Amino acid sequence: MPQPVNPYDTLGLQRGSSLKEIREQYRVLVKKYHPDQNPGDPQAAERIRAINSAMEMLDNSDLKSRYDHLPSAAPTITATLRNLLRRKTHFRTSLPGTSVHESVWIQHTQNGTQIPVSFKVDAPCPACTGTGAEMESDLFECDFCDATGKDPVLPIRCELCLGTGAIIADRCAECKGTGLGKQVRTLKVNIPAGMKDGALMRVTGRGNPGTHGGDPGDLIIEINIKPPKSTEEQRN
Repeated sequence: MPQPVNPYDTLGLQRGSSLKEIREQYRVLVKKYHPDQNPGDPQAAERIRAINSAMEMLDNSDLKSRYDHLPSAAPTITATLRNLLRRKTHFRTSLPGTSVHESVWIQHTQNGTQIPVSFKVDAPCPACTGTGAEMESDLFECDFCDATGKDPVLPIRCELCLGTGAIIADRCAECKGTGLGKQVRTLKVNIPAGMKDGALMRVTGRGNPGTHGGDPGDLIIEINIKPPKSTEEQRN
């Protein structure tokens, strides 16, 4: 599919327009050309893809600034992005998940103990089932990378879709387009004897999930020892 030569032309704006003007115009165009508003028009989805591609570029302050200062005979979006990204050669498409930190209180014990630990981890947003889009029709394949999530020439992620392979026209109101929510999990953890107050325990692979096949993070548990009960408290 041909790529738009000038993202400002695609949005119907002058080069150097402010970010506020760009976002306002983007919202107007998305509503006007959304496939739901144009039933039976096979070009509606194509127009939305072009609008999203232009918006994704101009919403990036670094790319917008560089494009604004290019000569009038500017290269296409594809050429511009490749030139700007040639230095980023060590990007990993798969990323490990982050660690989850939880604090627990236990009674002092010399023999060790087992306790249930409840903690929150990232999980697919229940409202959008992890897509990040308000509706399924708001999710489009990224034209720049042909939905692969990878730059077609360089060994890096696609800068337009940020490696997801998809462009979101209207982000999910619940997760703001991240595709993530929170889920409570409970895990039985063995606390060994002799643990000190303030000690940290690491449970491998029980943290937030990784992205694009990355390994999950770890669960970090901070141990807090309750002071021993007095004789009077034990009687009561």
